[in-house]
Amino acid sequence: MRVLFVHTRMSGGGVERITLRLIEGFQQREIVCCLALRLSCGEFIDKACAATDVVELAPDGIRQFVPRLAYLIRQFAPTHIITAAPDVTLLTLIARKRAVSDARIIQGVHLTQARAAYQPGLGGLIRRLYERSLARIAYNRIDGVVAVSKGIQRELRLELGIAPEQITLIYNPVVRDSDIGGQDEKRDRAPRHLRFCAIGRLSYQKGFDILIHAFRQVEGPWELEIYGGGSEHESLSALIAKYDLADRVFLRGHTDAPLSAIDASDWFVLPSRFEGFGLVLVEAMARGVPVIASDCPHGPREILDSGRFGIVVRPDHIDELVGVLRDTLAGRYVFDPDLLRSRARRFSVSLSVDKWVKMLTSLNGAMKDYG
Repeated sequence: MRVLFVHTRMSGGGVERITLRLIEGFQQREIVCCLALRLSCGEFIDKACAATDVVELAPDGIRQFVPRLAYLIRQFAPTHIITAAPDVTLLTLIARKRAVSDARIIQGVHLTQARAAYQPGLGGLIRRLYERSLARIAYNRIDGVVAVSKGIQRELRLELGIAPEQITLIYNPVVRDSDIGGQDEKRDRAPRHLRFCAIGRLSYQKGFDILIHAFRQVEGPWELEIYGGGSEHESLSALIAKYDLADRVFLRGHTDAPLSAIDASDWFVLPSRFEGFGLVLVEAMARGVPVIASDCPHGPREILDSGRFGIVVRPDHIDELVGVLRDTLAGRYVFDPDLLRSRARRFSVSLSVDKWVKMLTSLNGAMKDYG
């Protein structure tokens, strides 16, 4: 089996981290891998180059993408091609046809197309309709679709009209066995100085503005560290300054060691407006750190089993989040670290890769023909 991954770049996001986990897991099973990128850049590019062969397709413009990908497909001769975005998938379909290849194309669907994922107004509506149309075209022309959560699976079936037999549910490969651990100290003592941690790209999606608005209304001994880079760094910095929180809320930038950041915290918070999965929640649980997450589409409620393994709050409801944070500072929530670690094992790299390999093997029948 030979697997070609096709992406735009290796930015420091969840999809890129998952791709590296899959490459690692496949190669341990003696599956030959290659990573094709439109641009060889991003926070994870060094890790990608260390993990596998990386080919840059279009350094001088998107016009290079299809012909160079077609050439790579002919040379590498993959049995399967894995993509992670509808536009890249459509270009990959064209390249496969040019290469006269019978490689199976599979897309992992990581993000929701629910209304929450789009800015309000006409512009958001137009973008949503465009992306839904693009996704519907792409998903119905490839050989398989992998949904990373039950919410995404349901959305693909009910809202995009993808046939159930076309969709495979495979949770993201988040934690290795070596990732399970962390401090064993109890985090339920109060009153005390509590350290909260949040990790993600500084974007509208991740809702860090909501988090800052909530924390400014919470008195008591706390501090908040937010890890990640992105387009909203300046606006979040301005919000911190506006509320005079510079000595309590810290924008730490991108981190290559998320588990270390989590280990240094008492609570992990995910205030996202939308997700496809929410892998940082699993990483926090793997370290025995309790979590607070928004009940956004899709992923967190599934991971936390509707509140059994963490606190779930309505997305964009600042007052509700304020109440939870105050109760947390008062020591009213207790979660057994061992129970959290046990839950995290359900999202292990080994389990996920096993399911991916089984799915890829099952696709070795006749390829779809769209002329």
